[in-house]
Amino acid sequence: MDLAETMKNVLAKGMQQTSLSDLSSSPGIGFPPGTGYVTEKLYMLLQLYLQNKGWNPSVELLQCFSELKETSMLPSAAYLQMMASRVTLDSQGRLILRENGKIILPFEHFANAVMLKHMNGPHGLHLGIEATVRAVMESYTIGRENFGMEKEFIIEVVQNCPNPACRYYKNQMELTQKTLQHLAPGYLGEAPGSAAADIRSSKTSF
Repeated sequence: MDLAETMKNVLAKGMQQTSLSDLSSSPGIGFPPGTGYVTEKLYMLLQLYLQNKGWNPSVELLQCFSELKETSMLPSAAYLQMMASRVTLDSQGRLILRENGKIILPFEHFANAVMLKHMNGPHGLHLGIEATVRAVMESYTIGRENFGMEKEFIIEVVQNCPNPACRYYKNQMELTQKTLQHLAPGYLGEAPGSAAADIRSSKTSF
């Protein structure tokens, strides 16, 4: 079986796939059709292409897509060529961005990757929002321009963590922040004002 046939078999497998047109119209998904992220199928195709360097993405890859008539998930030739030039494989066969060596994930795996980082806190505790964002950024590409998730997505996943202890902690933190925001203006506004008044009165007394 030649490479083109292998590619067709990969795409023809019964892997559940949402079309780009459905994704782009879904609430909370800000990706224009065909750009900004890698589906599971496209991920596998790129892996196969990178493992076979002599393959021409402008011919075989596009032909593979078009023969399956999956036009809803067909990126442009220029976009595919750009992707193939910006990514490579690491020692474990995972797609990584050439620019920084960060791991590229299929978008279907975004939420799971965030949760794994979020749950990896010290002593079995969950990380906070900022720590989770940092942990994700250390391993994975971030931003649509790098085929990665947005920071807002990471925050949303953490905020919706179903763990009861995590939810309680986040609620307590939110209450504390609101209390501090409520109290801070009074303290911050009063102290400088009273100090200035004391200075003025001390000057006029001489």
